[in-house]
Amino acid sequence: MKRRVLGIAAIGLSAAIILAGCIGSSKKKTASSPAKKAAAEETESKKTEQKERNGYDEGTTDYTVGDLIIHVPNYFSLSNDNSTDDDMTWYAESGNGSVAMLKFQKWDSGSVLDESTINQLKGTVPSQIVSGMNSDNLHFDTTDIADKKDLTVAGYPSVSFDITGTSNFENSDAKTIYFKNVIIFIPGSSNAYIASLGQSDNTKYSYIGDFDKFIDNITAAQPSNNSSSDSAAAASGQVTPELKSFLDSYEAFVDQYVELAKKYQANPSDLNLLSEYSDYLTKLSDFEKQANAYDQSESTMSTADYNYYIDSMARIQKKLLAASSELSGTGNQ
Repeated sequence: MKRRVLGIAAIGLSAAIILAGCIGSSKKKTASSPAKKAAAEETESKKTEQKERNGYDEGTTDYTVGDLIIHVPNYFSLSNDNSTDDDMTWYAESGNGSVAMLKFQKWDSGSVLDESTINQLKGTVPSQIVSGMNSDNLHFDTTDIADKKDLTVAGYPSVSFDITGTSNFENSDAKTIYFKNVIIFIPGSSNAYIASLGQSDNTKYSYIGDFDKFIDNITAAQPSNNSSSDSAAAASGQVTPELKSFLDSYEAFVDQYVELAKKYQANPSDLNLLSEYSDYLTKLSDFEKQANAYDQSESTMSTADYNYYIDSMARIQKKLLAASSELSGTGNQ
C-alpha cells in the first residue's frame, strides 16, 4: 500500500467521503431547533435498539502503523480501495444505506510534540476534524462534539471525543452518523494517530463496546519495528526517538500518578478520586510492562539509548520511592 499524509481537516473530509459512498449523499439544508431535538431523541432511541456486536474476543488481526500496533476484530474487513500504509479503513457493515466503519490514520502534526503543544492540539483538533467533514458528498445539518476527555493509550497522552452528525441522507433511512474518536500523541516526535469508529443509526449492531476494547489493546511497537530509524539514531550517537518518547511519557505519567496518590490519601472517601486512582494503577502497570520489554533489550541498546534509559529509570524509581515513603509517613522520620 502507498503512504499519504493528510492535514487534520482533510482527515475529517476523507472519512466523510468514504461514508458518503456507503449511505448516499445528503441534502444541504439547515435544521431548525425542534428538528435538532427530534433527531437527537431519535438517535438515542436507536442506540438503545442496536445490540452490541461484542465480537472483539472472537479474534483479531494485528497491524503495525508507525509507532503503534493495533488489533482489529476479524469481523472488520480491510478496504484496499480506501487504505494506505498510514491510513487504513475497515468495514463491518456497508451498503443498503447503512455503514459501520473503523479508521486508523497517522497524522503529521507539523511540529515536535511537547506537553504544551499536545494540550493545545487536544483543544483545537476535534473542531478542525468537524470542519473538514462537510463536503459536497456529505453535508451534515448539525455536528456536535461531546464526551471529550483525556486518557492514556499505549503509554502515550491521548484525547477521546464523540461527534454526532445529523442529516437527511438520500437513498437511506439513516438520520444520524455517530463517530467515536481517539487521538494518540507521540511526544518527542511530530506523529499523532487518529482512531475513529463511524456508524450510522440504522446498522444491525452497535460497535462501541468493541471499539473501546480496540483502543484499550493498542500497544507501542517494540524498538525492532523501527530498525532503520533506530540505526540512524545509533550511528549519530543520539537517543532513539521512540525510546525517548516512551521514557519521557513514563516519567510525566509518574509525576501525575504521585500527585493523584497524594490527593487520594488526603481524601480517601472521594469516590471520583478512588476511580481515577484505580485507572492510574492500571496505566502504571502498562508502563511497567513496556519498560520491562526495554529492560530485556538492554544488551542491544546503543550507548546513548542505554545511558538515557538508565538515567530515566533511576529518576522514575527515585520519585516512586520518595512518594511511597512520604505517603507511608516515614519520609520525615
